[in-house]
Amino acid sequence: MPCSTGSPASSASAAAAADGALRRPTMKPYAQVVVNVPIRRTFARTNEPPPNPFEDESAGAHTLGGGAAQFQTFHYAIPTALLDQVQVGHLVWVPFGRQELQGLVVSLDESSPVPTKPIKRTARPQPVLTPAQIELAFWLADYYVAPLSETIKLFLPPGLLYKAERGPSVRAKREDQIELCIPAAEIRSRLLQLGRANKQVQVVEALLAAPGHALSADDLRRQCDLRSDSTFDTLQKAELIEREDDQIRLLHETNDIEAYLLTARGTAKYEPILHALAAADGPMWKSDLYAQADADLSALRTLHKAGLIEMTELVRYRDPLAGRTYRRTSSPPLTDQQERVWGRIDGELFSGGEDTIAPTRFLLHGATGSGKTEIY
Repeated sequence: MPCSTGSPASSASAAAAADGALRRPTMKPYAQVVVNVPIRRTFARTNEPPPNPFEDESAGAHTLGGGAAQFQTFHYAIPTALLDQVQVGHLVWVPFGRQELQGLVVSLDESSPVPTKPIKRTARPQPVLTPAQIELAFWLADYYVAPLSETIKLFLPPGLLYKAERGPSVRAKREDQIELCIPAAEIRSRLLQLGRANKQVQVVEALLAAPGHALSADDLRRQCDLRSDSTFDTLQKAELIEREDDQIRLLHETNDIEAYLLTARGTAKYEPILHALAAADGPMWKSDLYAQADADLSALRTLHKAGLIEMTELVRYRDPLAGRTYRRTSSPPLTDQQERVWGRIDGELFSGGEDTIAPTRFLLHGATGSGKTEIY
């Protein structure tokens, strides 16, 4: 005959525990959450409506078939500590990008189709919406083509949702420091090597390098690979060259011709920037350079790529008193009463000489505005 080792009370407790375990709902480790952030819907005719994963109410709060609103939910993992707390309709805090936002749990799932982040915490101890309200919010989103996050809000009282407060963000100010990498005397010659060189530029450069700034038309055609004299005609109309018989020569001084070449190459705008850097005692902060020359980041990057300047990002400490001059002030003259008080204090404090201060204490008496602070 079998015997029992437990008491009737312990057997009853075990039976009750087993019965409770059978009736306790299965805790699902994932939740679909509608995040409190606007999400724009997109439409594509080639996309077939997805099958409805919610075949009964136990799987989720809504039972919409093929609705697009379900694409506006996000899967999150439920931490172990919250498995027995998070329910459909709960308001929770979740990570969303770099933010932490509130969201509403609309279903619990056994698995997630994507890697998930964990829910941070619950915002309210009890669910704030019922499954019927959530189902109606999904229907509204599908029927009226509205953001699901907005239809959910229709069932929530004002002031229930709010965004996480961000504390002040403090960081050091960083700025590029610009330094000239070439001697000031080489600025123009280096700029003449940058930019675009069309046929007119090639002709002018060939004449500039020739003895006497003159060459025959045949030599220029051969050096610059010219197939017609249209380039000569253009330069002659611009009064940059003159043509006598077969000889072509420049009409202006070297400095003027170089200025034309800089403009034609598109590098004239860089010359003031480099001269401003050359005139500085050392490296310049980018904002200071912008204030002195017509510079922008694109120009600086071009010069940096050409090896003419160096750009280094550094922490720039702000000097609130920079550029300000304050006139020195002098102490106001003492009144007769202040003179008498100070004479007594001076006589006792420095009775042993100016280099020795006697350990004496004084208590100043006087009404407001009588001059005690000046004596102190």
